[in-house]
Amino acid sequence: MNGKAHDVNFVIPALSTRPFRRFSNRRSAVTCALHRPSEMRQIAGISEIARNYDIILLDQFGVVHDGRTAYPGALNAINKLHENGAKIAILSNSSKRSNIAHNKMSKLGVYADAIHKVVTSGELTVGYVKNFMKCNPQARVLHFNWTEARGTVQLSDHDVTNVVPVSYTNDTGLNVTSKHIDFILAHGTDGITLHDGNVKALPLEVLRNLCRKVAKENPQVPFICANPDFVTVDGGTLRTMPGTLARDFEEHGGTVVKMGKPGSFAYDAALNACGEGRMLAIGDSIAHDILGAVQRNIDCLYVAGGIHAELFQIDGALGFKGERTQFACNEEVLTRIVQEEAPELGDRRPTYVCDFLRW
Repeated sequence: MNGKAHDVNFVIPALSTRPFRRFSNRRSAVTCALHRPSEMRQIAGISEIARNYDIILLDQFGVVHDGRTAYPGALNAINKLHENGAKIAILSNSSKRSNIAHNKMSKLGVYADAIHKVVTSGELTVGYVKNFMKCNPQARVLHFNWTEARGTVQLSDHDVTNVVPVSYTNDTGLNVTSKHIDFILAHGTDGITLHDGNVKALPLEVLRNLCRKVAKENPQVPFICANPDFVTVDGGTLRTMPGTLARDFEEHGGTVVKMGKPGSFAYDAALNACGEGRMLAIGDSIAHDILGAVQRNIDCLYVAGGIHAELFQIDGALGFKGERTQFACNEEVLTRIVQEEAPELGDRRPTYVCDFLRW
């Protein structure tokens, strides 16, 4: 496709066709909505509270595994919850499709039938972008992607055929014309998808600067973020996720469509599949897992040994032992995280906190 600008009257599909459903879990709604730091309960294992819940909304990275290896205690907890009758739904901000996440759970050692439903923001993105392309069939995309080593996402799965021309040299840097971009789609942070489907690997700061530039020059361009997380655990390190690019774009005047937590779209999909019951959300991200749960009056368990392990001075190796430990949550650290990452919470806190998920 040539590089000339063209006029497209964009239609941005709504994220949900029906309002968020309320639940009968009245006790849970009150306790979570009004939880204060002094009332937050620290637990050593989920067996202490499991009898209080029928449905578990479970995050993946930093809770069940570190991106590469499963936490034995978490696997045991999932299987025990299943044996005790809990309905477990994986609710993940992964930009990959749901079947990939489900297969990963099985390979890690989770009972084949223990997971009732898997909802990933990547799966939701496929449906949303297909709908977007029906409304805007000629739209050209700037696509932030993963390289092959991490699993390149194919635009053909999203019915996208037109890619914005991109060139990059060490001498001239990145060459992208903002007015040629009709929408941005972010699955990864390794580079940009080219016309031939290959991904041009680029430094993260180059991608972040491009997001800031486009937001300033063409702020009406919609930015569809397939993974709103800022970082995730990856082995012994933290990896920057597409939510960081989306935040740069939004902070510089652009419009972002966030496909995962803490948004309602992801919760609607999981909860409509699970039905009603006493619910507990489990996750390691204050800005996504905990904020999303609290905003929907769902009790929540914060796993401090995930992306914030270093801040809490938690030894990540303990997560692979599966043994109970003497963990005391530093509330000053937690307050700082809330203020920096989810100020919308105010003085509200998770219902429960632990270092790692275990039975």
